[in-house]
Amino acid sequence: MYESYEEHTATENASDDATVSFVYVCAAPVTDISDVPEGMVARELPEQLYAKFIHRGPVANLDQTLRYIWGTWLPKSDYDYIEKPDFELYMPGFNDADPDNELYLHIPVQLKD
Repeated sequence: MYESYEEHTATENASDDATVSFVYVCAAPVTDISDVPEGMVARELPEQLYAKFIHRGPVANLDQTLRYIWGTWLPKSDYDYIEKPDFELYMPGFNDADPDNELYLHIPVQLKD
């Protein structure tokens, strides 16, 4: 699963508040993107350093993991976030009703200067 962060500014939305949206694209690895079927898109993830996090439990509680990543881990780490594609990895058989579920979040980072 691939997700990308998009921030829409107030001028784009004719509003005083910036809005944030996430775009999810279900993805599978392929060896060739020269012939993408209609209605589908191709995305290439460049080689990148990622901080990997494991979220355990239902997706409804993902906000707790994200608050930890952005509010605790990243500010205290030796890394800066860089604007490259983030992605989430859901293993085969993922079942959101399973309280022992795991999904893997990959956040693009670089060492602080």
